[in-house]
Parts: sequence; C-alpha cells; structure tokens
Amino acid sequence: MTVVGSVGVLLAAINAGKITEQTADGWLSTWIDEIGYYVPYRDIAAYRWLIHCVDPSITGIENRWFQAFSHGNGEARMTAYRFRVKFAPDPTSLWRDIVVGADRTIAEFQSAINPAVGLDQTHLWFMGTDEEYWDSEVKYQCPQEYEQSSGGDPVFRTERLENAGEVTIGEMARQLDLEQYDRICYLYDYGDEWRFYAILKEVLADEPSDTEPAVVNTEGESIDQYGSSRERRFWASRVQRLVVAPTRESRRSVFRRIAHRPHADWPVYDSTPLYGQSSLDGLESDVRIVSQTWFRHDRHESVEKFVHSLPLTYFDFDAHDRYAGPTRYGMEILFRVFFLKECHGWAHETALVEYLDRRPELCEQLGLETVPNQSTLWRSCHKRFTAEFRSTIETAARTILIKAQSAGVNVPRKPKRHRPSHGDEEFESDPDDQAVLDEAAPITEHVSRVVFPAFSLDRGKGCEIHENAYWDLQTYLGLRENLAANEGARSFTYESTRERTPLGHAHREHIRDLSVLEIREMYRQAVNRLLNQVAETEQFFRAGIVAIDITEADPFTGDRTGHENEIIGTKEKTDEYAYQWATVQLVGNAVPIVLDARPVQKGESRLEIVEDLLESAEEMVHVDNVLMDREFDSQHVLEMLSQRGLSYVVPKRMQTSEKAQAKRLLRRDQDRYETDRKLHLGKNKWHETTLIYRRKENSEHNDHRQYSVFMSNRGSGFLTEYGYRWEIESGYRSIKRFMAATTSKNFGLRFFYFAFACLLYSIWRAVDLLVQVKLTGEYEHSPIVTADNTLTLLKKETGVG
Repeated sequence: MTVVGSVGVLLAAINAGKITEQTADGWLSTWIDEIGYYVPYRDIAAYRWLIHCVDPSITGIENRWFQAFSHGNGEARMTAYRFRVKFAPDPTSLWRDIVVGADRTIAEFQSAINPAVGLDQTHLWFMGTDEEYWDSEVKYQCPQEYEQSSGGDPVFRTERLENAGEVTIGEMARQLDLEQYDRICYLYDYGDEWRFYAILKEVLADEPSDTEPAVVNTEGESIDQYGSSRERRFWASRVQRLVVAPTRESRRSVFRRIAHRPHADWPVYDSTPLYGQSSLDGLESDVRIVSQTWFRHDRHESVEKFVHSLPLTYFDFDAHDRYAGPTRYGMEILFRVFFLKECHGWAHETALVEYLDRRPELCEQLGLETVPNQSTLWRSCHKRFTAEFRSTIETAARTILIKAQSAGVNVPRKPKRHRPSHGDEEFESDPDDQAVLDEAAPITEHVSRVVFPAFSLDRGKGCEIHENAYWDLQTYLGLRENLAANEGARSFTYESTRERTPLGHAHREHIRDLSVLEIREMYRQAVNRLLNQVAETEQFFRAGIVAIDITEADPFTGDRTGHENEIIGTKEKTDEYAYQWATVQLVGNAVPIVLDARPVQKGESRLEIVEDLLESAEEMVHVDNVLMDREFDSQHVLEMLSQRGLSYVVPKRMQTSEKAQAKRLLRRDQDRYETDRKLHLGKNKWHETTLIYRRKENSEHNDHRQYSVFMSNRGSGFLTEYGYRWEIESGYRSIKRFMAATTSKNFGLRFFYFAFACLLYSIWRAVDLLVQVKLTGEYEHSPIVTADNTLTLLKKETGVG
C-alpha cells in the first residue's frame, strides 16, 4: 500500500519525529474543512491502519519523504535555527533575525552577523555561553585565534575552547543544550568590545540543514564602526573597554538632570523634613539617587571614579565620629576610603593599603596626602565609626554596585544580596504572629521613610500643618472602609498624635492641584525607591513577567455632564458608567508590586495604553513576558510587543473560524490544538502568532465554548504562565479596599486616590517579602503580614502614611 501526496508527507514527518500525530490531524482537518481538500479519511490513525492491513512496509513517496527527513543514524536533516542577534548596549533598537542551517559552522553564522550590523571582519571574535562574554565557560573562537593559540589552549583552566570554523550550529546547540529562548553571547574586536547576544527564537524543522545564513528581519540602522559621527561616539562610549574620566561637564549634566526632575529629592534633607544633614538614611537615599543617574552618562564607566566624585560636603559626619580630639584624617576622606574598600569586597585593611600605595593619583583624588597604615584604618573603622555608620557604608557600596551593574558598567565585584540568617528551622518554617509583627515594624518604618518622600504637595515653606500629615490622613482613610475625607479628617483629629491635622476640604484642595502627570511621576519615583529596597534580596530577582490590565471604580450614578471623556462606559459594555484605571504589575514568582498606573480616557487605544505602561515598567525592571486579558486582543498590540523583543500570552476572542475549529476538536474529543496564524496589520503587513486551543476543565458548556483560544509568540509550553495574570485581578481587590471614598468628579483627585492605594498595596507586599525573607529565608506568595498590619504600622511608626 502506497500513501502519496500531502498525507504521505504528514506520515513521513510523523515517522521522522518532526510533528505529532495530533498536529497532523489538525492540519488534515484544516485542509478538509477550510480549503476543500478531498481525502477518504479525516485522521492519520485510519491511514496507519490501512497501511498495516495492506502493506506493513513504508513505500512509495512516503519512503522518499522519510529519507529526506532522516539520516541513517536517525539525526534530523531538516533543521535550521532562527536567532535574534541583539546589540547588547541597546537591544531594542538594533537587532537582526538570522536563519542558519544546523550543518553550517559557527564561523559561517558569524560571517552573516557582521555585515548585517555594520561591522567588518578584520578583528578577533568568539561566541560563548548565555551573556557571560569574557567569563564564558565555553568559547567558540574564530579560526585565526584558535589556530594561533596552540590548538585552543585556554587562558583559564575552567574554560573550554572550540574552533568556530569546525563546530556546526547543530553541534553547538547540543553542546550548550540550547532550547527556545536560550541565549549565546558574541563579542567582536577585543579592543572596542562590540557586544551582542543571540536568542534562539525558533527551531525550523522544515528548513534544510545546509541552509546558508540569511537575514530575515531587521530593526534599527547599522553601526558606523569607524565613522566620526555622533552615532559612532554614542555606541563606542558603551562598548569601549577603556574607562574615560568624568569631566566637569559630565558631572554638571548629571546633577542638572537630578535638579530638573519634577519632584527634586536630592539632597533629601533639603526636600523633605524626614531627614537631617546627619541622617544616615538620608545619606543612603542620596547615594541611590545620584548613582542611578550618574552611571547612565556615557563618560561615567568607573565605580572608583564615582567614589571620589560623590558630593559629600553637605553631609554632617560629626554625629557619627566617636573621636573627640583632633585627627589626621577627616571623616569624609575615611568614608570614601572605606567606601572603596567595600566596593572591592576586601575583608582586611591590608589589601586596601596595598591598593592605595600603587595609585598615588587615586590618593590625591580621595584627598589623602599620605596613605594611612593598616593599624590606623582598623582603629578608624572599629573605634571611630559608629556601628550604624559602618552599616551605611556597606549598604551604600552595595547600592553603587547594583546601579553600576544595571547600567552595564564593569564592577569590581558582583554586588552581594541580603541573605537571611538561619536559626531554628522549626521556627523559620512557621513564624508566629508576634515574630511577624516584631520584624514587620522596623521594616515598615524603614520602607516608608524611603518611599514617601517621593510625594510632595509643593505647598511652599512656612506652612503650619506638616506635609506628612496629609499622607498620614490619606493612609488613615485607607484603613477605614467607605470613609470620606471630611468624616475621616474629623475622626483623624482625635486619633492622631499630631498637634495639627488638615481639614477634609483642605486635604482635597491640595490633592486637586496635582496634575495626572505629576501624580504619575511621584508614583514612579516612590515605586523606584521601593524596588531598590526589595532588589537587594535574592528572591526579588525572579522577576521578568508583568501583567497589564484595566480596572474600574464602582459605577457612577450621578450627572456626568462635562466629564464624558473621563467617566466612560464599563468594560462589560453595559449601560453603566465608571472611571477606569490601567496598571502594570509584577506577577509570577516576583513580589506583586504595581509598577505604574494611569487613567483611561475616552478615545485612547489599547496600543497607546500598553506602550505607555511598558515604557515605565522596562525602565524599572527587566521584562521578558507580558500577560494581558482578552480586551487586549489586538494584532497591533501583539506586533508592538514582538518588536520590543517581548513574549506574550493573550486570550483571543472566538470568531467564526475559531468556533469552527473548536467544534472540530470537540467532535474528535481533543483537549489541545496548536496552529500558526497571520494577523493582518494593514498595507500588506502581517503579524505572525500561534493560536493555542485548550479545553477548560469541568466546563459548564457542552458545545464549542468548552475551549479557550490563546495567542502567543512562545508556543504552548508557556501557556501555564497565563495563570499568573490572575494576580493582578486579585490585587485590585486589595487596592480598592485601600481607597478612600469620595463623590467628587475631579479627575486628578480620583486618580490620586487610586494611585495612593496602589502604593499602599505595593508597600504591603514589599514589606511582606522582606519579613518572609528575614524569618524563613524564602518567599511564598501567600502573605504572612496582613494588609491591616502594614497600614497600622505605617500610621503608628512614621507619621507619613
């Protein structure tokens, strides 16, 4: 029995292990139902039975296709890879998609990369593991270097060298155990260090293994490798290994940027009464603020140069100096010296002294006329400094390393993360309520003192009522359900320990003066401060997935005349009206912090909303995957996400073709089905995605509605991540619980109430993470600190909310 034509191709592909029988059934059904393809049977099993009955051997065209798919040893011949090669300093602006056959060498792959990005072929290069570059355990060296290095003698005993001219792409994939979305690094020119990384986007089972490397998609203009243009200087400043010194102009640029922020908060003692000039918390905050902007400048590529450039003349060191008499070395100089020691991670003063002895220029920059001896440094650290001052040096140094590393600057050592101390394991696994509260109180106080100074009413100086009282009242309103400002202000007057508290109408008037843009900027600054706190724990670094969604306030029943653009219809398209707010939130294994929030107004597209929120999110954290609800089923949104190099999982509205496919799946009693689909973008442009049909468990329906359809550019293996999206909806329940009640139609006031509630929710979840890590060394999503505990502690401990 010979099976020919397209069915024979499907059988051959199944036998070669390239597709499953379930996938072949899906294709066959599509051919029959949608394009009128005629065959006697609707599933592959029927053809297998026919072959078995008539002729058990594989013959005819099926045999020829099987031979085309397989080697004699069973290795696939039809395999190619699509890599997305990204320019490491700016991966979203410059990348190339390159398809290359499995039998092509790494050197052939490299020969397609360089001309595609604007580089020549006159320098040495290698490819390595993940994004390790020089630290790669395996280096696939260019043939010239490999041959010159005595057959691949490694520089370090831990690394393995391979000849990129002999190793094929398929062999590299097996050696590195590459799977979809894994990365390799590529470094070209050991002087300028042009750094790229390549993401394995797709394994192409229907492309010949000898496919020549070819560029199939591009983003951004090529590099001007040797030009003198501004672009050349821009790229070179990011990849050049040589560290350039800060200039007067570069320093002024940094502090001008800080000063021009909408709510300037540096130095913090000058922008908020929370801190005095001797406040160590204030000093830590200033170091964080300056370093965050400092390392973004092209010329600031050295942690060491930051140490001696950091402005400290405003800070009062005397309060932390336990020596009463005259001393040879001032506290500011010693602060910088030990700051340097901590950045390098030296355990003893001896290493510091030896380092300074070899660098007279650095000593001059630090203000040292002579290098202190080891004994003097030890006494200064252990006798002269207070314990709190030593702790601040450690914290500030860790902050510097984190900020520098995030900006792509080489650091003397990898920053240490907070590691919990482990005591009694039984206690840690089930901390009691009192232990939780004992840990939560100081953590809440510290977090609030760091976060709330980002908010400002800009009331001017000399006001009788302290600004913190306004945030205290706002938090108090969040502690009580359905408590409006007037009633809450009267109650707050009796419960607060403050001598003067704001009246309800004064509170509302000051909030109304804030624009939506001002509120968002303050919110983002506050969340950045919060992220800086949780980012020092190892547990936070499981971030990477965000969810975007829209929530609505309670239905608005009053007269919305003049507010039609703000009080818009509900998401369910009923005849009710409501205010709507959009948020982007960390989900998955990360602490569920709301990264940004914005109002939704009439006429705004979902594309505008998603782009806006992602801009904020990607400035704060690393984002890999975006999860959204069905209302974001837009091919233009999906295309934008793909262009940014992000993955997505989004449910699809079931149209006629999806309903027909679901009915076919139901007839076959098939639980899952996957197929590729092109979505029309207009002007002959298309977005390629994958449709994944999944049957719901215990569905109440007996028709096609048993199935859900999802769109993803990552395949069905990541569909389970979509369950994380529910965290953003569960978070809305708590956020609305924290909102103060109001009947005002003022748009800014309404949005402020929502944004402040998002901040209280985020503080709660951040405090819970820090307490869990402190007590148990782990982080579980089920909170052990209650929301009411956190809000009560905020009110009790800090007076700022």
